[in-house]
Amino acid sequence: MSSAIQLDLIDFVERGGPAFALIDGANCSALSQITALERESVSLYKRSIAIPQEVAPWLVPITTETTVEILSLLPPDSHWGVLFHSDAPFTDLQAHFRRFTMVTLPGGSAPSYFRFYDPRVFTDALTALSPWRAAELCKPVNTIAVPASPVLNMSFDPLAPRLSFRGKVFELAKPTQSEKGTGQRLQFLTPVEKAALDKLNYRRTGLKLARDLQRAYPSASHESIIYAAKMALRLGKAHALTTVKELRVLGDCLIAYSGQFPTSFPEARRILDARPAERWQKGVWLREWLEQTRVQTVVSQKAMS
Repeated sequence: MSSAIQLDLIDFVERGGPAFALIDGANCSALSQITALERESVSLYKRSIAIPQEVAPWLVPITTETTVEILSLLPPDSHWGVLFHSDAPFTDLQAHFRRFTMVTLPGGSAPSYFRFYDPRVFTDALTALSPWRAAELCKPVNTIAVPASPVLNMSFDPLAPRLSFRGKVFELAKPTQSEKGTGQRLQFLTPVEKAALDKLNYRRTGLKLARDLQRAYPSASHESIIYAAKMALRLGKAHALTTVKELRVLGDCLIAYSGQFPTSFPEARRILDARPAERWQKGVWLREWLEQTRVQTVVSQKAMS
């Protein structure tokens, strides 16, 4: 997403033409207030789906009368959804985007929820999906934008102050139409697409890890936090420690012991190389090792003072 253009949120909405928002209810606590302002708002999930409507994706028209109120309710520094302009009828937009709420993954026998309305997934999808599928997703859309965030644009400093992104959006380039591949179907992702989505999501997890480490260790230098986040991704991939919790414990270890970890710690290396009966055990063992090592370090320092 390095080619994204940063704009003021209200400038994008008022640029011209009918404006709409795809709002992720799970990431927007003000959803009920927003839908109360725009009574035509509709959920992309059918009522029969066993998911509460308040955490469902909603299609919301943004009219001249409600622009300021709706935009003021959108949570700052949150991945609340996607903005776009379109000349298509509202019911056509609802039907179009509803088709993308479920996809079948490679090797899967049943459809899975596809959270394309989460701006992190949306921006990754424009890159990872085959050109014809990405173009089909955006077919009725004229212009597209997502809330600005250092986690959404990988060309930005992941530790940039959140206040610098408040009230801003990234405008994305609309995918160009292309021919569909032989035998490909709209709701069936290919192994190549799934692998590309997973790779981008993993990189994005590293950006979030950097920000989490910054909050946890405010006195740590910018360089040490970036180093810890990058190395955590590499170690995680090499040793099958790829969940958010597992990457966080790797980040904590790297902040605590920097370039010494894991080389200078035989027990930590043994844990990383282990093949436990349950894969989640490695992360637990590593967290226990870190806590024990920290205690031993404190005791040693007190003994020397």
